Amino acid sequence: MGQLNSFQFITLNGFYQDADHTTSWHGHGDPEETEFAGKNAGGGNVLLFGRITFDMMASFWPGEQARTMMPEVAAGMNQSEKIVFSTTLRQTNWENTRIVSGDLIPFVRNFKKESSKDMTLLGSGQLLRQLAGAGLVDSFQLMIDPVVLGRGTTLFGGMEGNVSLELESHRVFRSGRVLLNYRNRNLVQ
Repeated sequence: MGQLNSFQFITLNGFYQDADHTTSWHGHGDPEETEFAGKNAGGGNVLLFGRITFDMMASFWPGEQARTMMPEVAAGMNQSEKIVFSTTLRQTNWENTRIVSGDLIPFVRNFKKESSKDMTLLGSGQLLRQLAGAGLVDSFQLMIDPVVLGRGTTLFGGMEGNVSLELESHRVFRSGRVLLNYRNRNLVQ
C-alpha cells in the first residue's frame, strides 16, 4: 500500500501564496537546501500536481536553466512519474506525465490501495485541502521560510474536517528555514 506525502513551502504566518498567488517570497539557491532537494527528488515517488502548480513546474524543470542551476533536482523531477489533475489540460510535453481528469479523491484512494509506490503532492494547495480533508495524506513536510506576508492564501484555509498531526522530525537550515515533518495521527498504524 502506497502512502501520500505532502511537501509545501509556507511563510511563518502560514501562507503558501502571496496576494498575487505567487511564491516569489520563497528564496532559492542555498547550497544546503539544494542538496536536500536533490536527495528528495531522487526518491522515486510519484509526483502529484494540480494544474497551476504543474504548469509552473513544467515551464522550469525540463529547461536548460534548471539543469544548469540544480542538475540533481532537475534530473529527479524529469525522471519521476508525474500525475497532474486537470479537467482542461489535454496534453503535455513533460516526460513521464499522466493527465487525470476524473474525480481526485477516488483516484488517490485507489492508487494508495493498489500501488506499492508512494506519492508526493508538491504545492497544489487546493488539492492538498481536499486530500487532507478526506483523510488521505499520510505525512506533511512543511518548509517554513522566515518571511511574514501581510496578505496571501493560507495553506489549510477552507479545508473540510480536522487533521491531528504528530511531529516526527525537524531540521533547521543555515538560511533560517525550518523543515517540519508531521505524520497524520489518524492514519498512524
